[in-house]
Amino acid sequence: MNRKQLKRDAKSQLKGNWSWAICLYIISSLIISLINGINKEIIVPNKTLQNLNLSEKTIYSITTFLITTFITTIISWGVTYSILAFRDNTQDKPNVFKASFAAFEHGRYLKTLKTSFLTGLFTGLWTILLIIPDIIKGYSYAMTPYIMKDMLTSKHDMKATEAITQSRKLMLGHKWQLFWLDISFLGWAIINILLFVFGIIFCLVLNVAPANLPIGIVLLILAAMELFWLTPYYR
Repeated sequence: MNRKQLKRDAKSQLKGNWSWAICLYIISSLIISLINGINKEIIVPNKTLQNLNLSEKTIYSITTFLITTFITTIISWGVTYSILAFRDNTQDKPNVFKASFAAFEHGRYLKTLKTSFLTGLFTGLWTILLIIPDIIKGYSYAMTPYIMKDMLTSKHDMKATEAITQSRKLMLGHKWQLFWLDISFLGWAIINILLFVFGIIFCLVLNVAPANLPIGIVLLILAAMELFWLTPYYR
């Protein structure tokens, strides 16, 4: 199946379901932003850190960062599980709040946590070598959440590294195809970046003129709309 056929199939499945898919990504993004905001403003406020010595600050900051990262990563994987369940059955569209926490259901949490942690660890270790091997390994592990979802659905008694290994085997000879699929979305990504950058410029840099602020806000809204439209299509 070529890239054009994949895109046609994606559009066909999303037809009549765009609102659910877009709302899912909006809600999950808001939840992740809220968790990060709570960590920054409440759990790790500057006043709290001022009362700690350097080693305590380091341990406290790293611990809260890891906890927040793990939670937000699990939510991201849960969204992937929900999208894949929808792919398998277009009638399977749970409430977007429930879908955002799909990885926390049916005993999936620990297995998802272990696999997502190891995926990030292995990818990070390759970064130590060079950026190119890191990118290659990123594509090797790209199918891990998808394989993980199928294993969990089938109640397969899996090991933490099993989905990673299966992804690596599955992507042998196919990494280049996925790379070109990503490249085919590059134009949309560039448009999104330009809208965001110019939106920031009009809002923060050129806001001395009253007319510039509304222009900046419109550009940022367009950037957000394009991002939330593109994400379910790409995924």
